[in-house]
Amino acid sequence: MKKICKLLCFFKRKKFDNVIISYNEINFNIIKGIQSNQSEKEFNLQQVDTLSIKSEEDDEFSSTQGTLIFPEKYLSNTEKNLNFKFTDYNILNYIEKQLNNEIDFEPLISKNGFDLYINKKGSIFNKDFPSIKQINKISKNEFPKGTTIQVLDFYMNNPEIRLKWDKSLKDYKIIEGDKNKYILHYICKSPMIFVSERDVIDKRYDFYSNNAFYDFSSSTNDDFLPEDKNIVRIKDICSVFKMYEDGDDFKFISITQVDTKMNIPPSMYSITMPGKLKEWYDKLKNYIKENYKGDSNNDDNSNSIKEENKFDETMKLNQ
Repeated sequence: MKKICKLLCFFKRKKFDNVIISYNEINFNIIKGIQSNQSEKEFNLQQVDTLSIKSEEDDEFSSTQGTLIFPEKYLSNTEKNLNFKFTDYNILNYIEKQLNNEIDFEPLISKNGFDLYINKKGSIFNKDFPSIKQINKISKNEFPKGTTIQVLDFYMNNPEIRLKWDKSLKDYKIIEGDKNKYILHYICKSPMIFVSERDVIDKRYDFYSNNAFYDFSSSTNDDFLPEDKNIVRIKDICSVFKMYEDGDDFKFISITQVDTKMNIPPSMYSITMPGKLKEWYDKLKNYIKENYKGDSNNDDNSNSIKEENKFDETMKLNQ
């Protein structure tokens, strides 16, 4: 789940479903909730054999089945030339296909509870950069009672909350979007004095399916936000993420393919990523322990969380 900046900003995610956008600040009118009514963003992929690993040269993602997620203006120039239709059907099929791909991903290391794999063939989006898969399980007992996937989603992906605990980020904000698809800009602090800060301008699609949370992201065109000459803009070629309950654990799986504008040998992933990922998850867990009170009304987000259903009704009225 990458390169120097991605190690520090591993989860590039936010929850946009219940957000009002301002170019100066993110004003969360009603924040993505814990007891979420997922009907507005639920998408179930049925009768699709996601375990079959087909050739990357076929047209399996050219189907127009489903709902188109990204408008053409969100696509990079490279993506516009691909035979990939960005429908909810194809995106979910692609995520599951990649997560279950045991043929192309070679083991890198298993350390600190993380299993890392590398696919040197890249992906259908780009074959010049490797894809890194990360698998992690965390016991539910390490979180407060009542923690769910929706709770984790909220604390990981709410920009305002994310900046409170993820100190690898200098900025994390939504530029524009609609519901669970949006443009997100974030800046990663420099990990060392001789390395420039990195920023990313991503398009994201977050959704729930079959009791799991999914995220798909890739860089959009720079037109949404001009580059800062003092910051190196990296390219998120394609990143996917899945989070779900697995018995007594929460399971996190991600695959990232990123051009960090640095030449990073595969051995560096094995050396740096396990420690960085453990540190990231530990900070997330500690912040949730300090701020989430389960079913009580004492945590600072409980009121906005419980207004989720009200938001869903508002969205229906405005459609």
